[in-house]
Amino acid sequence: MPNRRTYKIPVRTILATIGLTLATVVAVVFLMPVQRVLVWMLIAVVFTVALYPAVNWLQQGRVHCPARPLSTDWCGSESRGAEEAACALSRSG
Repeated sequence: MPNRRTYKIPVRTILATIGLTLATVVAVVFLMPVQRVLVWMLIAVVFTVALYPAVNWLQQGRVHCPARPLSTDWCGSESRGAEEAACALSRSG
């Protein structure tokens, strides 16, 4: 008869393994319905990080736009949306 070795595995290790397995199953069950939202959030984070330098450069006013003084809203204050639209129209025409 061969000599068999027996290993004594602590109860904490067994309980930790069972607990981590159950936590993984619960996480997968929870994340499956929100998978599409999480993917879009990840895409948004990538675009945010990638486009930050370009947006910062544009906001510092380094791009010359001839229609910038004409872009005011009805209250008389500058409107960023109207400014961008006027700048885009002046470039296309």
